[in-house]
Amino acid sequence: MASSGKSLRAIAGGRWVPTATSEVEWLKSEGPLNYTISMLADLASKEEDKLQSAIHCANILCIYFPVFEEVFLTQMREMGISFNEILIPSQQFEMFLLEPQVILDPLQIVIIVCTFIILMFKNVSSVNYDKFLNKRIAALRGCIGCPAKGASDTLKVMSFDVAKVYKDRVGENAVIRREVIIYLMDFSPSTSCFMDQGLLYTLKIISWSDMTVIPLMVDGLLKPDSPVLRQPEVAEEVNNLAEAIRELLKHKHPQFFRITAPVTKQNLVKRKRFPIIAAVAQKILADVHGTLNQFVSTSGMENTTVDRLYELHKQYLRTRPLEINQAALDFLKKLVTNFEEPLSESSDPPDDEWPLNQAEREFLTEFEESEGPLPWSTNEPSAFQIAVIRFLTRFEQSEEPLPGSTDPPNDTDQGL
Repeated sequence: MASSGKSLRAIAGGRWVPTATSEVEWLKSEGPLNYTISMLADLASKEEDKLQSAIHCANILCIYFPVFEEVFLTQMREMGISFNEILIPSQQFEMFLLEPQVILDPLQIVIIVCTFIILMFKNVSSVNYDKFLNKRIAALRGCIGCPAKGASDTLKVMSFDVAKVYKDRVGENAVIRREVIIYLMDFSPSTSCFMDQGLLYTLKIISWSDMTVIPLMVDGLLKPDSPVLRQPEVAEEVNNLAEAIRELLKHKHPQFFRITAPVTKQNLVKRKRFPIIAAVAQKILADVHGTLNQFVSTSGMENTTVDRLYELHKQYLRTRPLEINQAALDFLKKLVTNFEEPLSESSDPPDDEWPLNQAEREFLTEFEESEGPLPWSTNEPSAFQIAVIRFLTRFEQSEEPLPGSTDPPNDTDQGL
């Protein structure tokens, strides 16, 4: 490729705008998008300076989504990064094309862009980075119909060391994260657009970023209506969970609450507000998945209490009667577990088969009268929503309100 061993400045032939302090290069190109991204991807893979490589990767996102550039540059400058903004005019790309090169095709570019978005939000370690990356790239290939063309068809994304700098400088910036999510969630996906299909997968992977504890408790405790939720020693935590879920129900995109909600509200979903019930849910789901590795560590928990509540849940599952409404069960199987995927009109069940009972419907009506229409109220609720509505209904109907403060801790802790 023509850019091998060169900097952007060398390729541009001196056409750049120097800043007060020269630090990293940022491309402003008049050339075709796929050539520009191909060049930046190649430079990023060969650059010895990890910060410069990470900036090239951020630059690729801004080339593909120009709306991101202003907020990216502004926020990185506030972090102390200075830029040499380099212009490569269109005629320069004609020279670029005359030399041996590897030009990424549109589908490969979609994979790279989506992978860079995922790496902004996901925490990975040096141990699992390669496996994580290969799995995501393979899944994206499947989503958009871009099979690998032999063993030599490997996409150059970024090394773990570069990914770590990229996450620290770009992915940890709250303003950048928020703007990226808000923009992507406003997309109207098209089944015929490769990028839209890639973004649907990407949004699924980064859902619940920094708040995986919520779906953990919903799947492990709320959906099976675990008796753990009615134990006095976790009453305060259950109270906190009810408060958090109330806020999630009102939020337009609950799975990105920790990114797009006001900072004063984000503390509501932090793991430290429900340490014991989260640890119990973690153990319950470990039975299903066969490992605890994919879940947050439970170190520091009161293990005796956690183990006892876990055994209580297991006993409950062994002894509860099997009551199945087959029509409701069939309907639930059709439900998606993602807030953003409404059911088709043809999938509405008859009124007497709808999974929400009368009390739960009344609670939902009162909730909307008090708080306003829920963002998803025009669509039938998903399995996730049914579980949290059912939990809140029973919580509200408790004869003796569960004790415990509902004031969220006002701190800046970034933990789950």
